Amino acid sequence: MVQYVLKRVDIAGRIAFEPPADSGAQEAIKRELRKCRDKHHDYVLLTLQPPKRPRTTGAFSQNHHLNGHIMQICNETSNSYDAIKYCVKYALAISGGVCEVCGRPLRDGQPQGAHRIGNTIANRAKYGDFVIDHRFNIGMTCSLKCNAELDISGDTGKVIKLCCKIYAAESKKYGVEK
Repeated sequence: MVQYVLKRVDIAGRIAFEPPADSGAQEAIKRELRKCRDKHHDYVLLTLQPPKRPRTTGAFSQNHHLNGHIMQICNETSNSYDAIKYCVKYALAISGGVCEVCGRPLRDGQPQGAHRIGNTIANRAKYGDFVIDHRFNIGMTCSLKCNAELDISGDTGKVIKLCCKIYAAESKKYGVEK
């Protein structure tokens, strides 16, 4: 099976496509057509659909932007890139692309990951890096104002509830019985 994006051309009322400029691609198509001729009596399965937009890369792409934030977090917390990337992707996925405080789409503001239990030296000493860096402790917000509103550090009851949720999830993941 080969898959290429081809340009349609008009040739006297027939369905036709311009071959790709790449000689390797042309050879792959010829090889596949020979296989169809030899084994399937010149029948070919043809699926037509619009081409997909290529993923954006470069300085202004979303991936570049996200990776920059992930690297900043890695540098400040000394955690691995993969661990932080997982937490950030998880936070974005559960937020549904909207601010967890005001509901505004994240693309309309300055999206940022916010710690529910504040990322301070005192909180790290009190709750440990495990809790502070846990994916349940990160929420997505659209601004510094909403970031501040997501902070539950001053509410001991909410902090205990979140810690219990984190420990319950991790206990379940590692098969630890109560």
